[in-house]
Amino acid sequence: MIWIRNYTILKQITIIMVFLSIFLSLRWSWFTILATPEHPGAARGVLDMRGWNFENSGSIPLDGEWEFYPKAFISHEDTTSSAIHQPHYVQVPGDWRSALSKESNSSFGYGTYRLRILVDQPLNQPYTFWIQQIQASSIVEINGETAAVFGLPTEQAQTYRPRAVSYTASYTADNVKEIELLVRVANFDHPLKGGIIKSIRLGSQAAIDTERWYSIGFQLATFIILLLHGLYAILLYVFGPRQKSFLIFFLLLVFSSLSIVSDHDSLLLLWLPLDYTWALKIKVLSYIGLSFFSLALARSFSEHVTGTRLFYSYIIVLGLYSAFLLIAPAPLIYYSIAAKVFSFLYLFPLAWFVYLIGNMFIRNQPDSVFLLLGATSVISSVVWGAFNGKIEVANIYYPIDVIAAIIGFSAYGFKRYFRNSEENAKLNEQLRK
Repeated sequence: MIWIRNYTILKQITIIMVFLSIFLSLRWSWFTILATPEHPGAARGVLDMRGWNFENSGSIPLDGEWEFYPKAFISHEDTTSSAIHQPHYVQVPGDWRSALSKESNSSFGYGTYRLRILVDQPLNQPYTFWIQQIQASSIVEINGETAAVFGLPTEQAQTYRPRAVSYTASYTADNVKEIELLVRVANFDHPLKGGIIKSIRLGSQAAIDTERWYSIGFQLATFIILLLHGLYAILLYVFGPRQKSFLIFFLLLVFSSLSIVSDHDSLLLLWLPLDYTWALKIKVLSYIGLSFFSLALARSFSEHVTGTRLFYSYIIVLGLYSAFLLIAPAPLIYYSIAAKVFSFLYLFPLAWFVYLIGNMFIRNQPDSVFLLLGATSVISSVVWGAFNGKIEVANIYYPIDVIAAIIGFSAYGFKRYFRNSEENAKLNEQLRK
């Protein structure tokens, strides 16, 4: 008996390791595909890309030292004037607080970034810049031409309008040897991060369009897959025996789909006329809703539910924080995130969820291997999100984890539903006899 038990545990550990190795190999393949070729970084406001073949290469991040003019909106004409102040040099991407003023205790303010890019190979197509995230409003000027306007950067919080979304700006270079990129930015909403906080990427229009539309396409495909599974789940709940796990699964899919379109390329802002604050509220609520309904789903699947008092205590705290999110302005929401309130409410239920799935698998609950697939993909997604948030590795949305989790949960839920239906049919037949 001891040998059999040890064999069972060894088999379970092997299955877990197989899932983890699959996800790690997929991640590594993703890194390899999206790897950026070695290129020089910006130094003291200049990026030397002479000799670089933009026509036959992917996009590159414009990371490094940029010129920065705090509390000033400058244009191309101003850069040739002797009256302009000496610039600061700031690291891009990154928070601009240290360059605003020594007395500043937040990232509120305005200013202008400047980068000179030296090129020597004319393109048969425009150069394109992919601006991924600037807090919180920006105007892009390329060689004196206004290329993109998102929001309204002004000197006063009362008159500026924030709009932090991903967008592109193109410039047709007629045999020029230098591209001057000016980015005028104002931020009066995010007290902890201001300015260019994600890499700006440069490439040919074809390269940028390919990468950006791959990312958007993956997000749209994942969003549609989630909603279709949600439709199946709610139909089974409405027309079936009203199992609450299907309702929970439906809500999980709704919040998961919202987290995708409210983050990354902010597709939700392209569909709905949401302001900056409500876009932030929806994004935070979608993530904590995702983790809560993951836990609720695992509890509904588990045949050995414990910790009921702790679960309801968590619901009370979650409800209070959700009410706070609905009424709080954007700066207070960011302060609550910095205080790790969001991290706790997001990670605590996910850790409990993984524990419950592991416990079901160890107890040999029928078909729990599908739940293990879902739990492993959730772990991979959370770790990837945290890592990519600290060190920006890939700029294209990665959909495999989410899809694998949904496949695992769907397979388990549907098999459980049909297994229960078969058992009920057998019981009815026995009662009839």
